Amino acid sequence: MNPSDKPHLLTASGTHPGMTGKNNEDYFGIFSFTTQNNGRSLPVLLAMVCDGIGGHNAGEVAAKLAVDTIRGLVLESDGSDPLGTMTRAIQEASRDIHNFASEDPARQGMGSTCSCAWIAGDRLFINYAGDSRMYLLRGGRIQQLTKDHTWVQEAVDAGVLNRAQAKKHPNAHVIRRHLGGEEPPEVDARLYITGKESDEQALANQGYPLMPGDRLLMCSDGLTDLVEDDEIAAVLLSMPMAAAIEQLIGMACQRGGHDNITIVTAQVPGEPPQVRGAAPTGPVPPATQVRPTGPVLAKGQPRTTGPISPGGQTARAPGSRVYLWLALTVLIFLALAAIAVIIGITVFANPQVTSTPTPRPSASPTHIRFEETPPAATVRPPVTQAPGIEPSAPPANDTPTLTATSWPTDTPQPTITSTPTPPGTPVQPGVTQHTATVTLTPLAPMGGSTTYP
Repeated sequence: MNPSDKPHLLTASGTHPGMTGKNNEDYFGIFSFTTQNNGRSLPVLLAMVCDGIGGHNAGEVAAKLAVDTIRGLVLESDGSDPLGTMTRAIQEASRDIHNFASEDPARQGMGSTCSCAWIAGDRLFINYAGDSRMYLLRGGRIQQLTKDHTWVQEAVDAGVLNRAQAKKHPNAHVIRRHLGGEEPPEVDARLYITGKESDEQALANQGYPLMPGDRLLMCSDGLTDLVEDDEIAAVLLSMPMAAAIEQLIGMACQRGGHDNITIVTAQVPGEPPQVRGAAPTGPVPPATQVRPTGPVLAKGQPRTTGPISPGGQTARAPGSRVYLWLALTVLIFLALAAIAVIIGITVFANPQVTSTPTPRPSASPTHIRFEETPPAATVRPPVTQAPGIEPSAPPANDTPTLTATSWPTDTPQPTITSTPTPPGTPVQPGVTQHTATVTLTPLAPMGGSTTYP
């Protein structure tokens, strides 16, 4: 391929040593090339982020050696096999780092992660080893394209840890693949567009077509340890690329900056298509000072590689299936409650009345006791006798006035015969009781139930 000084994507980058005062062991590169494709010139952009391992300048040397080796081998290729070229270049860089470390005992353990993107025209190809990530921002949504090669990521995939536990786990900085080992690493070519693909589907995503307005972000874990994905998306959507990089680095530094922070972005020119519902997922935090000032706020754990001991595992945390079953249970309960309410409303709005004819009373005499009151009063209150006062005598008129409940027009009129109560029967003072005999003449039965007074 031929080098070019005119990249066909808009790019920006930034790096910072963090707040702990250690050397910046990150290294990145953005390179432009052209290649021939069916007789036409095809622009190619190669972007890399490498995070050095080893300390005491060894990590810095390893990261730079990885970038230089990969760039040189890509430049020597014809550009026809992006994945094969990147895989061979990364493995060759790993051997160069290992050989360089073998020359001096002080360099033992040096190594580097590597995240590499190859954009040929509008087609995206990626290779990576370690935990330096790559994201795609499209339509207001951010998607991690890579998968971390770490102990905690393997624990999350196995269901041993959830993501919240993984962030705080003692093995959070233990990586499982890196450049510089005795054997070259297995280079990962899985490209996750939805995050739900199988390994085979993720591999088939290579050559993914980019759209106008799409933005790629590559970074070291000094950013992703301290800034969440939705915060990264909100910042990228709210300001130009260079300002967004400064903002994100400032946020990581303000939150401790325990590691080096490196960010590379590349954007496809043109206006992005309108996507319904696309919006930043959170507010943009205020701008912060980028340069390290003041005391160290937090101390990061050193990176380690190699075999992982079985210690440090925690009990299996409830996964997303538990929350799914809980949500389904709640929905079923709400549906049953709604059905019960609808049935209740229907029953009460349309009651079914069953009418049973009730025979009228027979003509046999029925004895009813009435209370007799004097003619001048409908209701006579009880007589209260005050001390030393004799009760007044009852009125001379003892002709009874009978008070009865009015009868319905469709019921037989009673024939009442009044007979004075025999002498000596106890009665209330001032009240004379009579016994009346009522004879009812039956009529034809009528519908419904009727209660007679």
